[in-house]
Amino acid sequence: MNSKITKILSWAIMGVVLLLMQIGLYNKNLDLLFNLVYILAVLGIVGVIFGFVFNSITNPQSLIKSGATVVGLLLLFAVAYYGMATNEAYPKPAPGIGAGLSQFIGGMLFITVLLLFLAFLSIVAAWVVRLIR
Repeated sequence: MNSKITKILSWAIMGVVLLLMQIGLYNKNLDLLFNLVYILAVLGIVGVIFGFVFNSITNPQSLIKSGATVVGLLLLFAVAYYGMATNEAYPKPAPGIGAGLSQFIGGMLFITVLLLFLAFLSIVAAWVVRLIR
């Protein structure tokens, strides 16, 4: 029952998003599109939080894996922030970015590239394992 409701809800959300996107593109209304992106981001965050809380209530053992994941991501960010990113701020592209924000952006970019590489590597590894079997 739960998966049926989830499927119907996800199709409804996709339909509404596509409709609003077409209206925004047809009318060349960028404000509508930006608001749509903000609404979808908030809905995504609320959905993730609700799913996490629901899963931790029904299965408390999953908190161990989630906690380890959060700690691992925080450690990865700390290494990227303090070890990899520089605090040099370039005044030409964005004059409002200071040294601390520049270092934060560099750390986040490093984490993004690293996680993208790890995701690609895991897909290739799963494909190779499937070929071997």
